[in-house]
Amino acid sequence: MKTKIFSILTFAGLMVTGLSSAFANVNPGAACGCPALASRTTVNISSLTNAAGDFTAKNTILDCSKTYVLDNNNANTTGKYYVGKGKTITIQPGTVIKGMPETTPGTSRNGGILVISRGAKIIAAGTESCPIIFTSTLDVNVDGTYGITNKGKWGGLIVLGTATNNLTAANNSGLGVAGLPGVGRIEGFTSPEPRIYFGASSSETDPDFQAYDDNDNSGILTYISIRHGGEVIGANNEINGLTLGSVGRATTIHHIEVMSNLDDGIEFFGGTVDLKYASVLFSDDDSFDWDLNWSGRGQFWVSIKTDQATAAGGDNGFESDGDDNKVGSGIMSNPNVYNVTYLGSLNINGVATNKGFAIEMKEQTNGTIRNSIFANYRDGARFNNDTSRVNGIDAYDNWRAGTLKVECNTFVGMTNPLIWRTGRNGGTTMHDSIITLANQPAIFNKFFTTDGNVSVPTLGGFDFTHAMNVSTNVVSDVVDMIPTVNTATTCTAAPNDGFFTPAPYRGAFEAGKKSWLSNYSMNACLDLENGLAPCNTDANPDGTTNVSDLNLLLIQFGIICD
Repeated sequence: MKTKIFSILTFAGLMVTGLSSAFANVNPGAACGCPALASRTTVNISSLTNAAGDFTAKNTILDCSKTYVLDNNNANTTGKYYVGKGKTITIQPGTVIKGMPETTPGTSRNGGILVISRGAKIIAAGTESCPIIFTSTLDVNVDGTYGITNKGKWGGLIVLGTATNNLTAANNSGLGVAGLPGVGRIEGFTSPEPRIYFGASSSETDPDFQAYDDNDNSGILTYISIRHGGEVIGANNEINGLTLGSVGRATTIHHIEVMSNLDDGIEFFGGTVDLKYASVLFSDDDSFDWDLNWSGRGQFWVSIKTDQATAAGGDNGFESDGDDNKVGSGIMSNPNVYNVTYLGSLNINGVATNKGFAIEMKEQTNGTIRNSIFANYRDGARFNNDTSRVNGIDAYDNWRAGTLKVECNTFVGMTNPLIWRTGRNGGTTMHDSIITLANQPAIFNKFFTTDGNVSVPTLGGFDFTHAMNVSTNVVSDVVDMIPTVNTATTCTAAPNDGFFTPAPYRGAFEAGKKSWLSNYSMNACLDLENGLAPCNTDANPDGTTNVSDLNLLLIQFGIICD
């Protein structure tokens, strides 16, 4: 067991060590003048909408003097709220929004969904010291002590736009809208209706939605923490922490975290949106999932699974495809993702498991995953090769053709770093083959020589195991995702194109630098990771950081000051 290294608190010029997670994040927004959470007025979102759940103001402003509840008090809204075309919702830094729990889980969620429909905008520009928090009403104190096994306690945040997808008349992937090729209805709902449509179609009556706009702008999401949400409505119909449907590249999204979500952490359904600095903790399904021709860019992503959560325990790090329902348009997803660090788990509740892959590459995807570190999954990269496909669009075919690139990545502590899944998806069960130099030399050499990937048992300074009480979130064994020395890469760094940072190393963190998860993230609030700074200093909490907060810390050492 590692010795727990506590964060360092800079307090009125005095460096004090020993801050425990019990003091973390007790007053979100204190640094930007927000009042203590307990003193904030509660406002039901239904009071800001009409009976159908539509926000009535052209620009609705949520400020941190109040706690907002995505309530289900209005029978007509069933907890679903929509920012419609031409309208904006502005959420100020330090604001807390809570969703209500489901009354009948697994049917039709009626406990808190916020939808930013096509033609609308969300301006949620949180800051490092004043993040915006979405959580459940059951997370009373919003202080990081609500157990990580609490999942599906509200819905999620859904943003929809008009950028490209691959929903054609011939390929509706189960999500297409009849008579509107190019338009889908987002997952998480049981009935299609225009407020949940994404994409565009020349058959639409609204001229603003008749053509794809890859520069579509759905607003700003920065320093957002989304906790304890999600829902499984039915097969291939779930609510993610953050869902992005055909969102365009003019939308700004960075420093996003999703914790303890019942389904995926973040999922892209088509679109061109970019995402930088993102973290997914303890989701029950995939951490990051792309589908339906997402062709954006991503960099500096983190994922952590736990072996002590629910029986599900999380699924894949990446799930990557272009058509989850295998209809087969031939139009590929094509994103470029650099510098991720994903930590898996070889166990669930102490029992060895084969659940989940670091990377699962399925059908209809091209793209790039490069200069990354994956650790502690049993299985690394799995390429599907469905021999029933007739047009060569499975991940294995694309990887062999060089249009799908998994290059210069480091796989740490994995039993099976490379898997080839072959067979017929219809009629004959597909099966996995572990790829070794002995049984598949051509495949093995391409992955580990041509493509520059490596498999190692350990990495200097890198510690991928952790332990915590999942009821109280008290961490007894921290992870360390920052190697002692940068892991050299033989691949070129990400391009210097205005979005990417040309980082010449593998993984999401640079050796010797402070973690970019500091301050705003639950990693910091839980003290889950070495190299983090504390997320808050208002320990009492009274809305200000002063000597009273310092005394709460010093009293642990028998010291008090005035």
